[in-house]
Amino acid sequence: MSDTTARPTPYGARGADSTGGAGSTGSTALGLDSISKSFGGLHVLSSVTFDVPEATVFGIAGPNGAGKTTLLNLLTGFGTFSGGRMTIHGQDATGKDARAISALGVARTFQNIRLFRGLTVREQVEAGTYRHRKASLLSSLAVSPTDRRDRQETRAAAEEVLEFVGLADQADRLAETMSYGDQRRIEIARALATRPTLLMLDEPTAGMNDADWLPIAELLDRLRSDGMTVVVVEHNMRLLERSCDRVAVIAAGEVIAEDEPYTCLRRPEVRRAYFGK
Repeated sequence: MSDTTARPTPYGARGADSTGGAGSTGSTALGLDSISKSFGGLHVLSSVTFDVPEATVFGIAGPNGAGKTTLLNLLTGFGTFSGGRMTIHGQDATGKDARAISALGVARTFQNIRLFRGLTVREQVEAGTYRHRKASLLSSLAVSPTDRRDRQETRAAAEEVLEFVGLADQADRLAETMSYGDQRRIEIARALATRPTLLMLDEPTAGMNDADWLPIAELLDRLRSDGMTVVVVEHNMRLLERSCDRVAVIAAGEVIAEDEPYTCLRRPEVRRAYFGK
């Protein structure tokens, strides 16, 4: 299990007090108003509406095929809405592509692990810092003072993030040799290296046993305490109950329930969506 000792905050999270979800600033990090998505005549999402307060962990649950990953793709610019409006930190983000969404402070991970083969753990995380490099391609090729400074800052930022997620002592290992759970944490670390204020995770504990997913849950706790807003798509009900402030359940492309986790996940309509009559 990961070390829970307090670590520095190496990303762009907005400030919040140390009381977890209760320490939310009261502002809305992500606002969705009647989001819909259709592919031809197939309606995948319909009138999805909810708000995610800053400095909270917000869960999105639902049975397979409910539209959860499609929604996450839309929120991060990997697709276009058929209708509705989205705001990020109060700014209209409707219709923006992935690059523009990233510039608003959003980072994400994917359902399937997407690490770069042949790179060490540190190099994987350094890849996430390159959006913030100042040196031009020419100065990088010439190894200019700006490039040398960038390289030093990149390494320092990567080491800071790895310390935060509890992988600093594994920095020089090839990422593909790490355990499945650690590879998930590497992906989260790489996303954090982009300095987001809003982090979106697509099933970060899929296929994990308790020994693997509990460190992820502890990481979510620390992120929230340090002011990060996290949206997590998950099937792991125990993680949702343990770490989320609120949960929205989607079935057949619609939000059928939204509440604090324990109450939300036990509503009759949620049980019917998962288990039928």
